[in-house]
Amino acid sequence: IENRLREVSGTLRDLSLGVGVGLHERFAAGAAIHYAFGTRTDQSSVRDYVDETASYVETDEFAMSGVNFTLGLRGVINERVEIGVAWESQLDAGGDRTRSRYEAGTDSTALSVVDGQYRYPNIFRGGLTFRPRTDPATIITIELEFVPWSEMVDDAFAGADAPTTLEDITDVRIGLQHTFYNGMPLRFGFRHYQSYADKDAGSSAFSAGLGMPVGEGMLAVSLELSKLTSVQAHQFPYPDDYFGDPFYADPDARVEDTRFRIGVGYTMNF
Repeated sequence: IENRLREVSGTLRDLSLGVGVGLHERFAAGAAIHYAFGTRTDQSSVRDYVDETASYVETDEFAMSGVNFTLGLRGVINERVEIGVAWESQLDAGGDRTRSRYEAGTDSTALSVVDGQYRYPNIFRGGLTFRPRTDPATIITIELEFVPWSEMVDDAFAGADAPTTLEDITDVRIGLQHTFYNGMPLRFGFRHYQSYADKDAGSSAFSAGLGMPVGEGMLAVSLELSKLTSVQAHQFPYPDDYFGDPFYADPDARVEDTRFRIGVGYTMNF
């Protein structure tokens, strides 16, 4: 009856420059400035095989950029325990927002370019590192991140100063690294984070990785498996009378999202 497509693509990237200063033998502070840039493209299209004139293609492209900063503080409790806290400021990302809609019924395209703006929320982070008395060395890390997404502002929907209806979230990460006598680290991780779009949805991720000394640095490989279950609204509405008789559909649907990721990295200190 219809061929429907919804595709959202784009990545917001950061270029960062930071500096760290030792204030005391037990305290250190750091600061970084970030330049964020990227293009987000949201495209929806419908090909209606029953009524060709109802077909359309709609595109929303937002090329944005902005600057924000991070401040952090690290404290050494003793030789076994370290703690750290950090605050990342709000990011005002703005730029040109180009919208177009092609209607098959009129064989025409409507195009508009306006100024767009996102104001991302503050981000608060805290972490703990624990080194138990083991030989070979073992390191346990715990990190907590809080993001008040209810502060998010998107001028396309709520106006320049009105927050969106997103949920505040927490992100908990726990990691363990055990280093063997040959210098190869074995790593395990667990992460649980909430969804800013649905307060009842959350995701848990499990990861495992291995490091290998290569040259002057360390080559790392990791695997991650996670699953997210949520209830979401349909991407496209279901008309009540599409089939000629009254037809009713639940406005929401259960969505299960399983993710498998492979990570490869190389670290070198000099």
